Amino acid sequence: MDPHEQMIPSSLQEPGSFFDWLSSLENPGVWESSVSEQFNWSALIDQAGRLSISSLVYDRVKSNGMLAHVPPALASQWKLEVVNNQAQNMFRLGRLKEILNLFSLENIPVIVLKGAALAEIVYPQLGLRPMRDVDLLIKEEDISRAEQLLQARGFFCADQGLPKEWYDSHHHIVPYVSADQMLTLELHHHLIAFTMPVFIPTEDLWERALSVQLAGVACWILSPEDFLIHLALHTACDGFLGKVRVLYDIAEIMKQFRNELDWGALLMLSEKYGVSKFLFYVLWVAQVRMHAGVPDFVLNDLFSKFQGLPLEDRLLKNVLQKVLVYHDASQHPFYFWLLSTFGMDVLSNQGRGKKIGSIFNRSTQRYREFSREHARQNAASPFWNLAVGYPMYLLRKAFGLSSTKFLPHKKS
Repeated sequence: MDPHEQMIPSSLQEPGSFFDWLSSLENPGVWESSVSEQFNWSALIDQAGRLSISSLVYDRVKSNGMLAHVPPALASQWKLEVVNNQAQNMFRLGRLKEILNLFSLENIPVIVLKGAALAEIVYPQLGLRPMRDVDLLIKEEDISRAEQLLQARGFFCADQGLPKEWYDSHHHIVPYVSADQMLTLELHHHLIAFTMPVFIPTEDLWERALSVQLAGVACWILSPEDFLIHLALHTACDGFLGKVRVLYDIAEIMKQFRNELDWGALLMLSEKYGVSKFLFYVLWVAQVRMHAGVPDFVLNDLFSKFQGLPLEDRLLKNVLQKVLVYHDASQHPFYFWLLSTFGMDVLSNQGRGKKIGSIFNRSTQRYREFSREHARQNAASPFWNLAVGYPMYLLRKAFGLSSTKFLPHKKS
């Protein structure tokens, strides 16, 4: 078990309990009754930080008047972290303003995606939503000019160990980094990776995009409906691991666009693009765990659009709730393996025959990859590890038991 998890109070070690704790932050009465002098604030703040929700949790604790229960030294350190995050967001937003102005002068329209749009437009305070890389959606015919402009401003291609040609079949070009390495830009020409089993025409997104002022510059953001679809697909593409923050994103979108969000249009688009299943499970968790405000009729309609098996539905709901609050694939390989081998096929709602074949091929390939890495880390015989060591490791991790008992001793 992760030593950081061992520090968390036993009542909060399980994902369900951790979700309950997060939900209780919205209810001061329930929240206060759960606090005691022995409450391990250090572990919980660490966990929130690893899940990129530290500023959000701090804001809720402060708003509820519960900051006095946090040890003073820890509270000061936590506040400093939150202030630093806000300062970083302000700095990145300032740099983004320069890029948006630059593109505007050259008549290059831009849709600001994900963190930057959420932090500035959706959340009530700039520092509540961390943003690291800045993602911009640009029309494909403008990509070359945009690259030239960035290069003229001292931006250079990020070295990520992949040849530039690899990005020819990717949904964004090679990331660009500012000369001072303080800002990374990803220029997207499509919304999601081409490896995803769905496709959303970029021209459709532009037709529905909203004109806004971001950092004082006119630009575009996705419509509320496309925002939700993008969050669902991006979360699935990342394997859901440690993505509890997306549930807050969804809840804040509901608040910010409560009058503009067209549920009928969302249901129509989900069917048009074949994303009903992706959307259902992400919105379901957001509603069940964060009370995000998703209407029952929306969930019922989404669920009716795909033929999910009862056992499949129960498994997905159970696994997703766990994986969303896990932050390290190496500490929870069973769930990560489960989602990476068959989760995408199940969510894409492929035909049963094709799905079974795809699951088998991908699971065997993924199993060999995990097993080889596990053998290398533990200096074990690849054959022994493939047949005995790694299966036992997965089984014991699934049940939360020590994972070292059945491993051979490392060679000195």
